[in-house]
Amino acid sequence: MEDYREDSVRSYRQIRQNIRSLQGKLRASHDALQKRKLIDELSHLEQERLRDGNLFTGDGADLNEVPEEDFPILGRVWDRYEALISENREQPSDVQGLIVYLRYFDEEFLGFLTPRKLKLDVKYSMVRDTFYNLYNQLERNLSNYQQESSRIGAGDYTKKYEEDILKRLVEMRNALFIEADRFLRRLRQFAEDLIDDLEGKQILCQNGDDFLSYSSIDREVDLRGLSVKEAVERLYELADEAVSFIDVPDFQR
Repeated sequence: MEDYREDSVRSYRQIRQNIRSLQGKLRASHDALQKRKLIDELSHLEQERLRDGNLFTGDGADLNEVPEEDFPILGRVWDRYEALISENREQPSDVQGLIVYLRYFDEEFLGFLTPRKLKLDVKYSMVRDTFYNLYNQLERNLSNYQQESSRIGAGDYTKKYEEDILKRLVEMRNALFIEADRFLRRLRQFAEDLIDDLEGKQILCQNGDDFLSYSSIDREVDLRGLSVKEAVERLYELADEAVSFIDVPDFQR
């Protein structure tokens, strides 16, 4: 029985490793025919993963596989979101990572990107205010992907349409990562512009030296007591690391 379990887990992990490899190739491809072939291959591997994802292997094989030296922020907050990761244990590690990055942004930085916390000139105030809607749209698309993935994982679909359904899931996932990349790059550029301003003429940001304060019921933990400038620097570091983590090639953006 134990040998069967070990073989099942090993097979399951190999399938997920192959899926991750093909997903990387899909993100790196700009040839329409090649992308279609990769989507077909991925959908077949997803079928294998669903067949093998039984009681022996459905135990979050990808959990805790974050290389902290490459992604220190993700490594640092990983335990903070243990319950969230457990809820998404059937997702590949890169999807889990994206979920954690976005939740961390939501809890620490979304409230920072408001006129009360971050006082900017007219132009950059408008840029700042776009991130709320962009983030909510990205969260909706992530939720749609998670729901579809969970539905398929539970076998809640007509088997004769399995291949088409899995192809759609692969396409949803690819689109999600491209959208996340665009959001994070815009966020990184915004923070970089503010850092340059705060280290120079201080025209764009009007309260860089102010310190952030939060009440006992606020969600923020890491930004408490930091200056606005320090918080902007933290925002840049988060966006920069997350962009590297999801690794979408230039031409896909």
